[in-house]
Amino acid sequence: MRFQQYIEEPTLTYEEYCQAWDVYTLNEGVIDAVMKFLPSSIKKLFSDLKEYIDDMVSKFGVGIMDIVNAFKNRSVFDILKAFKFNIKLLLKAVRDALGLVKHGLFGIFKEIVKSDAFKKIQSGAMKVDELLNKYPILKKLTGVVIAGLLFYIWMNMSFTGDFQYDFDFSDITKALTGAFSINDLFFTPAGLTMLTLFATGTFTGMSFPWLASSLYNIVVALTYTGFVIYKNPLPCMML
Repeated sequence: MRFQQYIEEPTLTYEEYCQAWDVYTLNEGVIDAVMKFLPSSIKKLFSDLKEYIDDMVSKFGVGIMDIVNAFKNRSVFDILKAFKFNIKLLLKAVRDALGLVKHGLFGIFKEIVKSDAFKKIQSGAMKVDELLNKYPILKKLTGVVIAGLLFYIWMNMSFTGDFQYDFDFSDITKALTGAFSINDLFFTPAGLTMLTLFATGTFTGMSFPWLASSLYNIVVALTYTGFVIYKNPLPCMML
């Protein structure tokens, strides 16, 4: 493997990410020798994950290669990349979203769908500002909060086995940078899917409280989801 590229390449590709996980499986002496060549974001990710991975191996008897293969899943990579490989940022997003959920956000989504408000917005019969004035809590749906909600969509899709849903992970990245707003919730596939699923009660996966309670739960959820989506993970293409 060409570790020097990790120093020079500012954007981590999927293949390079997989190579980094291959490093994780080496014995400690070798890991120490090559870890310094990995990008800082991946070194931080491994540092944050190590305690939880070791615990999963100990508590659940899961093989280290099984966990590594789960994290090498392309969808898990896309999620982690969207959150800059920072699981603490991911946890914050989920907790921020949970704060609004506890104040009735899901119920408002149901009202919006039942009243066909989002269809009126799409047709131009209603402006988004009118909806925001009627439901002020929606004004708090910005940045990290929206990213947390979009992550919640993906987790529930994964856990309910709806693998045909084409989730655009770039929306999470846009939300974190402020480029995906409340308006987009009514004009993008991810947003409309979220509103519809909340309204019809078809979200049957993990609950927010369980997911948001700790970093450990986030790590376990990501690991398990890696298994659920692709029961037989394909090996990463090596450079």
